[in-house]
Amino acid sequence: MGKSFGHVFILIFAMVWISCDSGSSRVKKNVDTASVDTLSPEIPDSNSKKAFRPAADWYDLAHPDQDFSLSSSLREISGLGFYQNGLIGAVQDEKGNLYLVDSQNGEIKEKIDFGKHGDYEGVEFVDGEAWILRSDGDLFRIKKPGKKSQKEKHFKNGLGHKYNAEGLGYDARQNRLLVACKGYPGDGKELVDKKAIYAFDLDKKEISNAPVYTLDQEYLFGKTPGFLFEPSGVAVHPTSGDIWVLSHTARGMVVLSPQGDLLRVLELDSDLFPQAEGITFMPDERLVIASEGMGKHGHLLIFNPRK
Repeated sequence: MGKSFGHVFILIFAMVWISCDSGSSRVKKNVDTASVDTLSPEIPDSNSKKAFRPAADWYDLAHPDQDFSLSSSLREISGLGFYQNGLIGAVQDEKGNLYLVDSQNGEIKEKIDFGKHGDYEGVEFVDGEAWILRSDGDLFRIKKPGKKSQKEKHFKNGLGHKYNAEGLGYDARQNRLLVACKGYPGDGKELVDKKAIYAFDLDKKEISNAPVYTLDQEYLFGKTPGFLFEPSGVAVHPTSGDIWVLSHTARGMVVLSPQGDLLRVLELDSDLFPQAEGITFMPDERLVIASEGMGKHGHLLIFNPRK
């Protein structure tokens, strides 16, 4: 197990504060001023008979049900998103290619060119259209991917490279894409030492002025020098709507409720996940996580829910 994550495991439970812009009277709504309140959530006791059992408890992350070695083309795999018919979309952080991977065997079924070389970090599918995230926060929409009539459109979101956008997740309940940033969280002293998740409104085609979720880094930096929870992926659970935030630097995940309350902190085995970079869910609730190869082949790990 990663020692750095283990040292702060209890610390995160006790002191990570989460803030969100929706669904709670404790949260400020004025995104124009980038004003974000912090929440101090009460984590459910998993040993209590009355405790709510979140979807995070359904998965045994130490024992994947499937573990596929990926093609060398995906050695630098950086993002995942469920497409259709058992196919998972994947991008890597060097080329403008979208790969469709068979979830039954990990084989690439199709490679789709969509743009110039670049640092692409996330992919999601909405109504058959692919949305791809670049590390500067810009999004690329691909209509009819892989067809002769394929069309691409570039959406400039104005975040910039300093935000280092690393994760893209589809929040179907609010018809938005979540953009998780590894770097700069945004302007304002209330965002110092935090990591931010912004939202791209799919109706308005614009990104939020302020984060919709934040992860407080103050205690992590103060109590454990050198520890960083830097988001590398984000996904929304298809049933519960919980927000799963992956971090390869911390070798762990934080699971939030849709309102931003902290539900679970999950540790990842460094042998299974040398550099976990992508996360998605399939409609049947299977959890899929991708890890870069660290000089070798990348891996695709699938976890069945155990309710």
